Amino acid sequence: MAVSLTPLSGSAAATQSGRSQKNGSEPLCYLLELDEARILLDCGARDWAGDEARAVVGGDEMEEEQERDRQYEEKLKSLAPTIDLVLLSHASIRHAGLYAYARARLGLTAPAYASLPVKEMARIATAEDTLGWRAERDIDAQEDEYWIPKLEEIREAWASVKDVRYHQPQHLTGKLKGLTLTAFSSGHTLGGTLWKIRSPASGTVLYAVGLNHMKERHLDGTVLLRGSDAPGGGVAVHEQLVRPGLVITDTERGSCVNAKRKDRDSALLELITITLLENHSVLIPCDPTTRVLELLVLFDQHWTFSRDKDPTGFRFPLCLVSQTGDEMLKFVRGLMEWFGGAAAAGEGPREDAEKDKGKWGRRDREGKGVLDFKPLHVFPTIAALNAAFPADVPKLVLATPPNFSYGSSRRLFAEFARNGGDLVVLTQRGAPGSLARGLFERWDAAQPDDRKWGKGKIGDVVQSDWALRLRMHKKVPLEGAELQAHLDAEQHARDQEAARQAAEARKRRMIEADEEESDDESDSDREVDDALGGRNEEDEFGTPGETGRRAGVTFAEPGSSSRKRGGGVGAFPLATGATGDLPEAGEVSFDIYLKGHSTRAASFFKSASSGAPRFRMFPFVERRRRVDEYGEVIDVDAWISRGKELASAAAEDQEERETKRRRLEEEERNKQRAEPPSKYVTEDLELQMVCRVFYVDMEGLNDGRAIRTIMPQLNPRKMILVSGPKEASDALIDSFGAIAAMTKEVHAPALGEPVKIGEHTHSFSFTLGESLLANLQMAPFEDFLVAHVTGQISYNSESSIPILGHLPVAPAAASTTEASSGTSVASAAAPDAPTAPLPSVPQRTLPPLPSSLFVGDLKLTALKARLEAQGVQAEFGGEGVLVCSKEGGGAVAVTKNAQGNLVIEGGLVGRGEAYYLVRDTVYSMHAVV
Repeated sequence: MAVSLTPLSGSAAATQSGRSQKNGSEPLCYLLELDEARILLDCGARDWAGDEARAVVGGDEMEEEQERDRQYEEKLKSLAPTIDLVLLSHASIRHAGLYAYARARLGLTAPAYASLPVKEMARIATAEDTLGWRAERDIDAQEDEYWIPKLEEIREAWASVKDVRYHQPQHLTGKLKGLTLTAFSSGHTLGGTLWKIRSPASGTVLYAVGLNHMKERHLDGTVLLRGSDAPGGGVAVHEQLVRPGLVITDTERGSCVNAKRKDRDSALLELITITLLENHSVLIPCDPTTRVLELLVLFDQHWTFSRDKDPTGFRFPLCLVSQTGDEMLKFVRGLMEWFGGAAAAGEGPREDAEKDKGKWGRRDREGKGVLDFKPLHVFPTIAALNAAFPADVPKLVLATPPNFSYGSSRRLFAEFARNGGDLVVLTQRGAPGSLARGLFERWDAAQPDDRKWGKGKIGDVVQSDWALRLRMHKKVPLEGAELQAHLDAEQHARDQEAARQAAEARKRRMIEADEEESDDESDSDREVDDALGGRNEEDEFGTPGETGRRAGVTFAEPGSSSRKRGGGVGAFPLATGATGDLPEAGEVSFDIYLKGHSTRAASFFKSASSGAPRFRMFPFVERRRRVDEYGEVIDVDAWISRGKELASAAAEDQEERETKRRRLEEEERNKQRAEPPSKYVTEDLELQMVCRVFYVDMEGLNDGRAIRTIMPQLNPRKMILVSGPKEASDALIDSFGAIAAMTKEVHAPALGEPVKIGEHTHSFSFTLGESLLANLQMAPFEDFLVAHVTGQISYNSESSIPILGHLPVAPAAASTTEASSGTSVASAAAPDAPTAPLPSVPQRTLPPLPSSLFVGDLKLTALKARLEAQGVQAEFGGEGVLVCSKEGGGAVAVTKNAQGNLVIEGGLVGRGEAYYLVRDTVYSMHAVV
């Protein structure tokens, strides 16, 4: 089967409009076609104000560019209904920002998988993004320009995502039957995932983007590379990830060299401390969920250490401005098993920090925990920040988002940029075209050649003197005449709606009443006859007119011009009151007109002529209970609906109920007060930037050296490079080409360009016969059980799938003359006569026994660790030779030749214990079939 990958966004060759990805950071989204299944790898969103910010960064010399090409979104819109599976690797907007919108409005109904931290933190990040954009722009009126979902759509979309744990295979069903998913840690973000997709027909596909092999304060490095922790101190790859069929990885930082973590942290903390001690403030734009945790752990340790060292001198506020900050911190404290580094081990400046790994994140005896962040103050808005700490108070402020595109970070930047002593620190380069990216490029241009970004050095602080034009969007309350006009319009609309609803309700009541009276017409007529006393016992089926005539009473039809007098026994006058004169019987009229539909309603008195109008007598409708021959009619549908509700409630387990309860509580918390009438305004701000600017790389991603080290160890059969500058991709391809053992099939497709791999691969399906399956000896290998099978294919008329059974055994030709069929051979010779030879038994020709196959790729470092665990001394003797010895058992040398075959050389000294022990260990580390 063929494997095909199409970059929808984030290619390694060219971006939209053919422009080169000079600095990367585009959203990631790829279409993987595997075994007739269409898999969407990530679903990121771009910076919606990227073009606008890029235009204003250049000041008067640059004009505002046109709207960004919508090629990515349009492709996703057309492909969303056809997707069978969605895999999400990280919780950032760049990797998962468009998933909620695609599921709610683009028809992306396929099942989605992510780790639990990615699922929940991506939901929080998307909610923060939505709240920020909708607080400044009328998104509903610009749906074609901004693909931003609502909060309800975000909750529903992320609730449908299935969370997984690391190293636990997920066997898919339905159209995806046969595929196996396994998640592994990628580093970089909490819960970050590299996906291993196993297909029995197409092999193994490894989707590994956003990797970081370095250990950080809150995360361990990727499981892909063990580094110095590998056996023997060398570099080793996880045994379940070795030699995949296809690796998909990013090359965004393929041409850069990262600075040392110690140098980055010390430079950042020293600069912040000096700025605060000079009574100035520091602004750091950050993301709402992922990389902000590394900054918080770093600053929490520094603040605690500084206050313990100087309790009265270092009292500067540490602030986070984020509408979802409290929710994010509360959530991550319950996910400590996903943390690594100092956060997981409980290390920090506090002497009483938790050291027990089973109590991660809990409070210790004095109420302090690893992720308490006690110096941290979280504010939902800038107004709350200024109310607690005025602008003249020196402080460190972390604000979202990292691109300066909208929200708190953009408004705080406009304030900080005017103050010469304040400091703006960039920890990420920002999305292409954003304000943050423009500031980074100006900072990088001001650095010496040996200190530019990607040279492995820490840059210098730049004193800005730049003219900027910022376009500020905000929502302001209406005032004065605008407010009154808005209120009048709302009141008029409410009055019209109330009148419309009242008219519809009145019409509905009239129609229902007419139908009731029409159904009970015959019963009403009989009751009238009985009330008038004119019923003829001998002819109880007489018409009303006949009954009235028999009783001697004649009534005038309502609306008729002539009035008839009634008299006789049944005649009665019309009551006009308790006192007063009563009219004569001949002057009584029954022309009583009440409101009602004259063409549908039945009158109190039936008309002799069917064409005469009929009027309702009284405006009261009696609700009658419907009965049949068994009594009152029961509404069966109502009881069935109630039964279904009870059955559904009983089927829910405790976990589902708890999930619903938490969701309802969250919805209640998210309900905000009704906002006053507001309008959206736009302001172009001319800004002379005089603050200081500094960039320190805190993105937590691999550099080019790590990629060149990891991939040859991984040794994939084929590679596809994505998401990076073309120059970096070309450099990596050249570097891999210089390695003899590295694959030469390395592709870097452009946007929308499909890469097909394995076009000539064929796969067949058959069923093992019962007798053959019973005699197989299966050996475990990776995620499968393997065995060597020799058989013959046969077809069954009852099934379209062939059956593999035993090979037929052919009899050999007889070497002697055999007796005829049914005749036995007997010997009647004398005792002294020679014995006649017995007839020869036909011999069967058996197939030759196959030699053993050893399946697997043994690493000498892994063999060394296994032997040492069994008490065998093993050391590398140079040139890839592993020398193994056991006291009294001799020595054995294990090497690999140029073809990759394992060679075991040794003598049988003593009883040959060392040789046989090494051989058995080698066998046990392979699947022997």
